[in-house]
Amino acid sequence: NYTIGDVVKIEMAGEVIPMISDIIQKSDHALEIPITCPSCASHLNDDTCINDWACMAQRKERLCYFASKHGLNISGMGEKQIEFFMQMGMIEYPYDFFEVKNRINQITYNPSWLGQKALANLLEAIEKSRHVRLESFIISLGMLHIGRAKAELIAQNFPNFEEFLAASVEQIQFLGPEIAKDVYIFKQQPWIAKTFKYMKIGKEYQNEDLISLF
Repeated sequence: NYTIGDVVKIEMAGEVIPMISDIIQKSDHALEIPITCPSCASHLNDDTCINDWACMAQRKERLCYFASKHGLNISGMGEKQIEFFMQMGMIEYPYDFFEVKNRINQITYNPSWLGQKALANLLEAIEKSRHVRLESFIISLGMLHIGRAKAELIAQNFPNFEEFLAASVEQIQFLGPEIAKDVYIFKQQPWIAKTFKYMKIGKEYQNEDLISLF
């Protein structure tokens, strides 16, 4: 185990990646492992916050992923914009992105980056993001273990998202038993079906900018 203050030996692992090969001098610094989430103060389970959407840090990251190039690729909707809309109480869940147009008049403070042109471009990008392929929408939900390959596999097995939502854990065993169980539990969350109602999903839509890290 390594800690702050250790003097270590670094070698190359392959041609580029450095690696720690040895500890030359061990530090007396004691590394304190947190037992509560620094954002919501809930107790950690295996160093992981399980407070899900109730944890504001997790909520923001999930919303950022949904809007990012790895999700629906909403141009101009970055971390700064999402934080602002969260503070204004306009966005809590992914489906709220599609209500920004109807809620924008609620804002009493307009930051410098939210001018008329910027706002028009942002609303246009949100509208454009509704038109996606099924696998792209599945990726945007941020399900653990579901990247491009498995999202495409789901799309191949289900002709539409409604059938995927209604599928039993047995019907998605092609993902593997453990992943199927996790996906089944995940897709029961009410915000997913509500978000889907705003989408226009079809095979004719091509989002070449959408990529996956997996």
